[in-house]
Amino acid sequence: MGRTAFSHELRVVICERCGAPMDALLGGGAIRCGYCNATHHLGQRNENPDREAAAQATAVSESARLERLREQDKSPIQRPASIVQQFGHGDVFPNQIGAVRQQWLESLRLLKSGGIADAERLFHLTLLAAPHLDERSRRAFLEHAVEVLPDARHRQVLRCLLSIDASYAGDLDAARQWLEPCQSRPLDLLMDSAWRLASSMLAAACADGPRILATLGRYPEDVPIASLWEHDATVIRAHGLELTGNAQAAGELLYALLNGHPELIAAQDARRVRSALRLCPRVYNACRSQLLREIDARLRPSASSLKAGPAIVTGLLGLLVLLVGLGLVGLAIGAAIAGWEGWPAISVNAGFWGGMVTLGGAVLLGSAFVMNALRKAHRRMRETGVMTFARALERTGDKATLEVLLAGAPVHFSVSCSSPGTFPCLFDPTVPGASLIAEPPRPKEPAEES
Repeated sequence: MGRTAFSHELRVVICERCGAPMDALLGGGAIRCGYCNATHHLGQRNENPDREAAAQATAVSESARLERLREQDKSPIQRPASIVQQFGHGDVFPNQIGAVRQQWLESLRLLKSGGIADAERLFHLTLLAAPHLDERSRRAFLEHAVEVLPDARHRQVLRCLLSIDASYAGDLDAARQWLEPCQSRPLDLLMDSAWRLASSMLAAACADGPRILATLGRYPEDVPIASLWEHDATVIRAHGLELTGNAQAAGELLYALLNGHPELIAAQDARRVRSALRLCPRVYNACRSQLLREIDARLRPSASSLKAGPAIVTGLLGLLVLLVGLGLVGLAIGAAIAGWEGWPAISVNAGFWGGMVTLGGAVLLGSAFVMNALRKAHRRMRETGVMTFARALERTGDKATLEVLLAGAPVHFSVSCSSPGTFPCLFDPTVPGASLIAEPPRPKEPAEES
């Protein structure tokens, strides 16, 4: 097999001036950026300190180590406040990726001044940016951060992500090489979870079901997993169960995951952890098909959701009230023309109340027309609506721009949406830009681990 985009024998780093990925030699030396012509001088890749640390066995027993990890699981690590203020606790909108990259480059420059806070920012910004980058840029961001970050904890997590990407690419030798400098029994939850995910991904690529379950456990509560990778761990665990002949348990795990996170079954947003290695080929497709039907039934307005009766009753009542109001107005005009005794008082009172009643009748008639239009729109949505997915592209104030993902030109909506992501919707293609029933994603909890 030839080299892949995440081969350990390659070296890809970031231009610190423009942020472009650059190929470099493992032994270091001068390198010129092909985009801005900036020249950089790099040292050789040195993994020896981490390899030596990984070779030293942890003295704590496995049961005590797991207890420490579970204690950390109860108190998840948060992102630096400066990142949360700008980008929030969860994922970022696509239009924020440029700002994330700029913040990453700024933190990289400041890191050379020796600030531990800048190292922490660089690490979290790397995790935030990586899922949204193409293969080459993702490799460059991860590897460059590994080479400059002083904290072994940060380096292990990012090396594990490189190992996972190598497994995605089918380069199992590279996946093993990226994993070699990593500690297999750390006392830190994030380090341990990253190692478990990378190791189980490598086992999945080798179709080794027992090893997957030995690494991740047969049940979610067997070992603590950082929330950042809980979804991925669930899919890989289900794959291990399927490989060992327990398809029912695998299906139950996947159904619970996808039912709680329907955005994970969007065709264009399917987890790479599942699709690239064809994980859970039987139970995944069965669960996805079932949930798509359930979502469609939930979103699609039922035939009895809006009946014609209320609109008819409201319209008749409005017409009656309107006639009464017009009658009072006519009475006021007649009293004034005929000069009845006390006609000024009659005209004023009848005119005032006639106007008010007429206005009320007009409002009722208008409501009846609106109700009827909504009923027709619901019926049209029920009959011709297409169950698909929408993606939150950007946010302005409390409004987000949604892109409905259909074949052909995308359709955009402006709706209230607090979080980025992809989520199910029912879209009426006969009235593009006007008809949408969606389930926007829920905002992340402040304690979300990163």
